Amino acid sequence: MPIAVVANSAPTFTAWRSVESQTQGTTLRLVGNNLAKQDILEQLLESAKPPVPPGVESDHKLHYLLFTPFRYAACIRATRFGAVGTAGIFYAADQKITALAEIAYWKTQFTSVSEGLKRKNDGQQRTLFQVSLAGPAVDLRLPPFDATPEDWNHPSNYSQTWEIGRKVREANTIDMVRYASVRDPGHRGCVAVFHPRAFMCSSPLSQESWTLYTQENRAILQRLGEKPIEFVF
Repeated sequence: MPIAVVANSAPTFTAWRSVESQTQGTTLRLVGNNLAKQDILEQLLESAKPPVPPGVESDHKLHYLLFTPFRYAACIRATRFGAVGTAGIFYAADQKITALAEIAYWKTQFTSVSEGLKRKNDGQQRTLFQVSLAGPAVDLRLPPFDATPEDWNHPSNYSQTWEIGRKVREANTIDMVRYASVRDPGHRGCVAVFHPRAFMCSSPLSQESWTLYTQENRAILQRLGEKPIEFVF
């Protein structure tokens, strides 16, 4: 019998998300350090992006790092809680190491499809940022969902978690789904944010710069002053 998808927790917590670093210096170099041309290029790039869903940016005055995931539907590749064509979801992790493990896994998957990329070991600059969250949530690690962890933790079959995501959207009273990371060897907590009202603050609480190196199934993340972190998938 299918489990009814209703909130079974109302947590208040912080979470971490990793994104590719975005700097205006990149576009400035493309236009020969001409500020006027850079402004035009930035406007063209912004106009080519999908529109921000109504209310996400204006009503909540969210920082772009927070609202950006909601503007991109799962157009080409599905996500754990979103089938192709569904609205965007903000994914994050309870701990920094889990957020790093998640992005390291997907980056190694991307580079593994090309012989050239497998051998290439250029570093990618990443921004790791922390947000504050609160609201009604479905926690798949708690009853009644914890009785069938194999439904939620499969490494590639997302059919059951897509159904959870669909029901969460239909209910429109649940802001988040919390679950165990499949990519983190320690299987620490992750969160899928379905509605921006879950953000307690409109901007990140903190940000860090990391460099990600990948080669075949191996990833190394480095940050100045900290011990490097290595993952092998």
